[in-house]
Amino acid sequence: MKKTKTKVVLLLVGLVGLVTIVGIQFGMRQPEPSFEGKSLSEWLATLQYSHTPKDLQASNAVYQMGTNILPFLRPMFHAHDSRFELMVKKWLSKQRLLKFNFIPANEKRERASRACRVLGPKAQKYLPELTAMLDSTNSVTAWCGYVAICDVKPGAQGIPELIRALTNGSSQVRWVAASRLGKFREANSAIPWLSKCLEDPDAQVRLYAMKSLLELKADQSLVYPQIVSALNDTNANVRLQLVFQLGTLGSNALPLKPMITERLHDTDASVRNAAQQALKNLEGL
Repeated sequence: MKKTKTKVVLLLVGLVGLVTIVGIQFGMRQPEPSFEGKSLSEWLATLQYSHTPKDLQASNAVYQMGTNILPFLRPMFHAHDSRFELMVKKWLSKQRLLKFNFIPANEKRERASRACRVLGPKAQKYLPELTAMLDSTNSVTAWCGYVAICDVKPGAQGIPELIRALTNGSSQVRWVAASRLGKFREANSAIPWLSKCLEDPDAQVRLYAMKSLLELKADQSLVYPQIVSALNDTNANVRLQLVFQLGTLGSNALPLKPMITERLHDTDASVRNAAQQALKNLEGL
């Protein structure tokens, strides 16, 4: 009997907490924009940028709702899971009487960032929030922030944010940002930051930083020692990746032709083949 009363009390406390949370989050809120009978939240729940028919339908729905959705993204970007909320959510997830679908704060930010991707430059008001996502320790959140920035602030406009991405905790974010910076001749301000990436613990980050520095025509004395080191790396994949990247540089790779030629005698067949192809690419220049 005593245990039953305790469970009832705990359930009531949990429900009071839930009502408080829901009241704070949704009370006095305007109705969300909708499309074809589904609310913004429902569409965002299926928007994953996976390019499936269901995903494309969600993307089109967000696009059709347009800038009307912008005010509703702010609470998602600034969502925060307090200790009390997490405690209530954890407890409620264990009971069987009622079912609740809780969305963690990180996932809310990710959904909001995907909506910004759909809207592109029209969502520039949320650049500070997207940029803040680059500092997340959650690699998925950081990645969502990065790709959204590329769509919201396309081209060379996004160079400051790309530079910031070079210090992200996710190696995927760092190497993609390093690679992208080399595409913009206006990115000379990124050279000092790309130079720091030459010491990155991740090989992919180092390789793409080298490539971008060469594309930006950075000081050879800065880049060449790193290239020599990477071409003599004990890991064949590191050598292969670098030779392949050098082969895509066009005329910027001509001064490196002797280094590439040496790889024709590499102990690894895949590296030798990559060197042969890279030199073939340079023959017509």
